[in-house]
Amino acid sequence: MLLQHLQWLKKYPGTIGMLCKTSVARKVLTYAWKHNYDIDDSKMYQINTAKYFNASVNACMLIIKSNKNKSKKQCWYYHDLDSKEQSNIFSYQDSQLIANTTLYQKTKHLQGQDSLMIQFIFYLVKLKQKQSFYQKF
Repeated sequence: MLLQHLQWLKKYPGTIGMLCKTSVARKVLTYAWKHNYDIDDSKMYQINTAKYFNASVNACMLIIKSNKNKSKKQCWYYHDLDSKEQSNIFSYQDSQLIANTTLYQKTKHLQGQDSLMIQFIFYLVKLKQKQSFYQKF
């Protein structure tokens, strides 16, 4: 349903707000950012579901504002509905969802440059583990 609302926002500027699971909200935002939707502003307010709904689920109030030709691939995260200041910013950078944008910017230079080489090394390690497992028999 949220993806349908995003389709509507592709045609017209507007704002949507929806109560949903936090994991769903992150997936919807990741999809929108990955497909270059014009999201000007997005905010996520954590909901205390035990207090308000007597439920044990991680949920939030997701607010997405679209605006043609303006696109920010970041979301302000607030601990609760009454928070005046965000507690975190998550974003979509380098083709991946970044859980803490501030920390990522500080440590981005430590990221490896050749992910294919890293995948190859992991493959070799797994292969060696399999070989040592089969040698036991």
